[in-house]
This record gives sequence, structure tokens and C-alpha cells, in this order.
Amino acid sequence: MGILTSFYAVEEHLFERFVEEERLKDLLDCLDYGNDPSSLGLPAETQLPTLHLDKGWDDIGVLLEGVTLDFSWEGGHPLKLPLKIRYEAAFAFYWPSMNAQDILAMHYALCRELSDNAEAWSSEATKIYKGVISDDKFDESFKFIVSQILKRIAEKTIYSTNNGAFDEGHTVYVFNHYERFIRFLRRVLLPEDGEFQKFAIIGFQS
Repeated sequence: MGILTSFYAVEEHLFERFVEEERLKDLLDCLDYGNDPSSLGLPAETQLPTLHLDKGWDDIGVLLEGVTLDFSWEGGHPLKLPLKIRYEAAFAFYWPSMNAQDILAMHYALCRELSDNAEAWSSEATKIYKGVISDDKFDESFKFIVSQILKRIAEKTIYSTNNGAFDEGHTVYVFNHYERFIRFLRRVLLPEDGEFQKFAIIGFQS
């Protein structure tokens, strides 16, 4: 079995409470081992938004770094690097809700970097912070990015920072996981136009 990555959306006030009470390990154990949430003092029927990927999180980062290697990336790493959590059972990390919002905006920044019409995608990134996402543009963004990646693979103009040239089949497979993650963020943070929901996004890689 390969590397697996799991994500859990935890209400930010709850995450902060466990940090303040120095009980973060209890929360992580509950998520990582699938324990009964009542052990944390939560209602037994509590169900946190969850996403499981059968891919290492690092592989997604390598793909996006390779794609943007020849471009002037403004705003840092395309995935807004998560904060690491000290946890012995697995590699654990998280994004505060504001950083997770930034990832949605950076998704459109990636479209801008790959597009000849940068302004169109810049406006979508701006709308993110106003709590607005166009469903049509959102769906179009994934098709656009993968088409641009495949174009650059064919032209041999992008390379993995780890293993040389990208392979088309593997690249599409990894990108599909990236798409699932971005859609997960949107579903959790902005299920409908309006105000962002405040969730910390916790990840485990094992």
C-alpha cells in the first residue's frame, strides 16, 4: 500500500480550545484512530467533514512546484505550506481557516500564471475573499489547469523537482487528487456564497 493522506475539517474554535487546554493530542488521536468523539466531550453523532487521498501530500506539492517553475509565482508556495504538528503516530499538519482560504485564492492564481488572459482569473481570486465563487468558473479552472499541464508536458517545458520529466498518466492521477482537495476546501469553507465558515483543516500522512 502506498502513502495515504487524510484531511479533517474541525471548527476553528474547537481546534483552538484543544490547543489552549493542551489536549491537541487527544483530538489528533480521535481523528487518526477513528475514536468515538464522545471521548472528547463531543456529541457521539458528531461527524467531521473528511477527505481521504491514496496519494502522498508531498507529491501534489511537487507537481505544482514543477508546473510553476518557469513562472513568476507571486505569493509564495502554491499550496500555502501547512503548519506542522508534533505528533508521533503520523506526520500531522494543519491550516488555520485563513490560510485555507488563501489556498482557494492561490488556485486561481495558478490559473492566472498559466493563462494568456491573466485578468480574468485575477478577478476570480479577488471574489474569493468576498465569499463568492462562480460554479462555472470553478469547474472550468480544473479543466484549464490540467490542459495547460499536459500541453507543457508535450512540449517538455516542465520538470519534476524530484524525478526529472513528468509522466502524463501519473501527472493526471496526481492532479485529480489536487482537484479533490480544492473541491473539499470549497465545500467546507464556502458551501454557498456569503461568509466563510471557520474550519481548521488538519491533515495526516501515513
